[in-house]
Parts: sequence; structure tokens; C-alpha cells
Amino acid sequence: MAPAVAENALNAHSCVHCCPSLFWRRVSAAAKTMMSWRSHLASRSRRITTTPRLFPQTSLFRRRHRLLRVRHLHLPHMGRRRHLHLHRLHPGKKAPPPPPPPPPGKKAPPPPPSPPKIIGSGASLVSLPGEVNIAPSKPVYIGPKLKTFFWKKMPRLSGIWCFSNDFSAETIIDEPFLLAMLEIRKKASPLSTSSGESKEPKRNGLCKSSAFSFQRKQNIAIALKQLKLPVDEMCRALIECDEVALPFEKLELLLGVLPTVEEMERLRMEKVLGNVSWTDVEEYVYKVCVTVTDARERISLLLASEQTEELVSFTEKRIDMIEKAVNLLTSKSSRLAAVLHAVLALGNFMNRGGAHADAVGFRLESLNQMNFVKAVDGKTTMLEVFVVSLKDRRPDLLQFIEELDCLDSLAGTTVQEVGRSVSQLSFTLQKMRSAVEESKRPEMKENRAAMFPAGLVDLFPNRMALHIQKHLAVVSELALRHQRLKEDVSAMLEGYGEDPMLDESVLWNYILQFGMDVENFCKRAEMEGIDKQTLLRAVGVDPNALGETRLNDGMAEEGGAARGSDDGRSVSGTLQ
Repeated sequence: MAPAVAENALNAHSCVHCCPSLFWRRVSAAAKTMMSWRSHLASRSRRITTTPRLFPQTSLFRRRHRLLRVRHLHLPHMGRRRHLHLHRLHPGKKAPPPPPPPPPGKKAPPPPPSPPKIIGSGASLVSLPGEVNIAPSKPVYIGPKLKTFFWKKMPRLSGIWCFSNDFSAETIIDEPFLLAMLEIRKKASPLSTSSGESKEPKRNGLCKSSAFSFQRKQNIAIALKQLKLPVDEMCRALIECDEVALPFEKLELLLGVLPTVEEMERLRMEKVLGNVSWTDVEEYVYKVCVTVTDARERISLLLASEQTEELVSFTEKRIDMIEKAVNLLTSKSSRLAAVLHAVLALGNFMNRGGAHADAVGFRLESLNQMNFVKAVDGKTTMLEVFVVSLKDRRPDLLQFIEELDCLDSLAGTTVQEVGRSVSQLSFTLQKMRSAVEESKRPEMKENRAAMFPAGLVDLFPNRMALHIQKHLAVVSELALRHQRLKEDVSAMLEGYGEDPMLDESVLWNYILQFGMDVENFCKRAEMEGIDKQTLLRAVGVDPNALGETRLNDGMAEEGGAARGSDDGRSVSGTLQ
């Protein structure tokens, strides 16, 4: 297109003397063609210069981008050089001057009004570009206020709501009846005086208290109604530690009523400012906390003193049970120890000549594997063979199940739980001792005497001192017993090949499960008559063909070879 523009300009120059009008027409056409070509290249370069970022690795595209960038950079200069102003091509005509600026002090004329908006079908409004559609506001309901029905509205039409029904729901709307039943009625305020004149409530610029949330304030009000104690009587009962006026249940209820540290700080700030309107709840709570400054700590220690007897008894019972369990698993003369040694002898007899032979002990979790080792018939388990052997040779050892009652009564109790109970008792006594020592300070005595009502004597320090004197020796003894028990449990765990820091309830569970399996098979053996002869017939061996003496002697010799000791021979012979 560019050569065509140059050719038109050359033809126009050659015909300037022949036909001036033709010259000006051709120059104007050339100028318009040049301007359109310039705008076309500019728009094309703007479209393409942003795309190379998508493919920066393509060499062909980089070369094309570089060429277009050069064109884009040189295009304005070329345009300035070849752009022809039309008013210069016509010597007798000048460009119109720009409009003069408005005179100072005079405002610019207002813009012309916008065309009216067209309301189409439906509720949507059609406006010109750049304008904001303003939805029509909903009509304000000014009728009577009814009870609110808190339902969940459908976000869109679906289901039965998509089509209309012949039934008209408006027929059941009995407005007078519904207003009488559901209208919110304003409570009549007792503002009328004896003369019949009403008084306006005096607000005096007071705002509501924000010390408590709405729900918290409601809970406090409900608790105060249950306490049924005036504030002065409440303070007196706390100071004198009156168990009749404040039993254990009311002390627990009062502890939930008292404000936290943050709530008390807000109450103090509102009291200092004086521009907050308080209800009976704030007044009651504030007076109790100001009169009895240590009300929360006092109530906590009173509750702990009531629970000390029960907690001490509970801790003593738990320590006794764990001590019995540890003695059972560490005793060398118990039936459980004999049964475990019998299992060890049977295992060494079965594993002789293998990598698992000559074991000196085993971890208790291996007891469960006796249920999965099968005899040659594929049905009888090692546990059943072991129990039948005990019933035939040492039936008294099966009474070890009765020794497991102490483990069953633990119910998951561990040394760690007992330690928490002992720590709680020690911490409570320490806090009581600190409270007693704090009450002996002269400045504390003066402060309490100034805050307490006249004629009241603080009995809290004396009660705490008596409580400490009564339970200090018992709690100290429990702490020593717990420390010794903790060491015994660690030694027991280490003796059975477990981690000393492990929870000892794992061992209890292993032994209890083993005892349960043995007991269940003993019951089944009694019902089905299972004995040695029955098991031999199950594996295809005739018990009459084998002499009882030969069977026993042969197995005893094999057991002795497996153990390599007198103890091993005796236990192995016992199992057979």
C-alpha cells in the first residue's frame, strides 16, 4: 500500500501545472490513505507486542517481535514527516481558533440533562453506559409488629414452589385473629403517679453496662435467683464461712457467678466513670467482690476443703490396687509366674533346633500368638494344647485366673493418674498455707477490717489452718508412696522388656486377655469334654496305641534336651 501512496503523490506532482484541482484531490487522497495506513499499523503493533510474553522461547516469534517493535518505534517519526495538514494544502483557509476560556468568577454551564431511563419488562432498569442502576426501594412496613418466624428461606425457586396451586393461601389469613394471637404487645410502664400524670423516664445521659455479655448476664441472674440470698447476707456467709447458708452446692453456683479478672476491671472502670446504668446483677456482683476481695480464691479453697476427704480416699485405693498388680507381676511364687514359666518351657520345646530356641524369657505381647499357632490338624491351637496339658498335670495352676481380679479392678488406672491426684492435693494445701500466711500480714488485716462490715470476724484463715493440720501428714505419706510405686512400675516394665516410660496398663491388658482366653477354653473343654485323648484323636493318633508311660517319658526327654537344664526338663515333663 505504501508504494501506491508514493505513486499517487508523484502523479499529483507531475500534473500540478496541468490541472491544479486534480492535484489537490490526489494529495488529499494520498494524505487520507497515509493516515489510515498509519492507524492500521499502530493498532496491529499494539495487538502483537503483548503476545511474545506467552512464547519467549520461540526464535521466529522473537525476530517478528523485534521487527514490529522497530516499526512501532519509528512509526511516529515517519508519521510526523509525512503527515500533511489539510489546512496548509489550501492557502486561503485557516483552522478555526479554539473557543475562548470562560471569564473568571463565572461558573461553567451545567451539563445537558441525561435522557430518561427506559423501564423494560420486569423490574430491571436500562441506563446509558457509565450510569449506575438504582433498584427500586422496598415499601416500608409500618403496621403492627408480629412474632418472628425464624425459617430458612429458599435461595431460588425449586420443587413445589416452581408452580402455582389452585389453593389460595390467603384464604387462611384471618388478620384480626392472627394479630390478636401473634402481635407483640408493649408492656405498660408504671410511670403514672398518684395524681394521674405520667412522668418521662430520666435517662440523664447514662448508657448500658458492657461488663457482661447478654447471655452471661442472663446466666448470672438465674443463678442469683437460685441462691436466694441478699447481698449483705452473702458477704456475711463468705466472711464467716457459714456452711448452713452456703453449702457445697451453693458454693459451686456462686463460683460461676463471680466475674473474671477482665469483667471486674470493666466494672471498676464503669464505676469510676459514673455514666453507666447498672442493673441489680452488676450491683450485686460488684458489692460482693469489693467487700470480700478474695471471694474467688476463698470459694475455690472452701470447695477444695470439702473434696479433700474424698480425694484422699480415692487416691489411697488406687495406690493399693496398683501395688497389688505390681506385686502380682513381679512375685516369683505366684501361680501367674509358674504359668508364664510353663509357657516359656513349651515355647523352647517347640523351637528347639531353631533360631528362636533357648529363650530366657519373652515379652507378654507374645501370649496372644498362642491363638494363631495351629496343631497338625490345622484347628487345634497352641493355647488349647497348653491348657489341656495343665489340666492333665497341674490343674492347680489354672487357678491363676483368680489372681487377676486385682488387674480387672484397675479399669485403666495408671500411676500417672494417681500422680495427678497427689499433685492436686499438694497444690491445694500449698494454696491454703499461702492464704493463712497472707492473712497474718498487718496491712492485710487493716484492709480487711476496713472493708468488712462492722461486727464480723473473718473465720476463713482459722478454718484453712485446721484443714492443713488435719491432712498434711496424710498427703505427705501419699506422695512418698506414689514415688516408690513409680519406681517399682518402671522396674517391672524393664523386667518384661518394655520401655520404663511406657504406660503400665499395656501389661495389664496382655495378662487380662491371656487369662480371658484360658478361662473361655476351660469352659468350652468342660462342656465338650475335651482332654488329651480327644486332641490326639483329632490329629489322627490313637491314644491306646501309645503307652502312657512311653508318651510321657519321651516328651520329658525331648523337653530336657530343649532346655538343657534340670528346670527345663521338669517343666517340659509337666506339660506332657
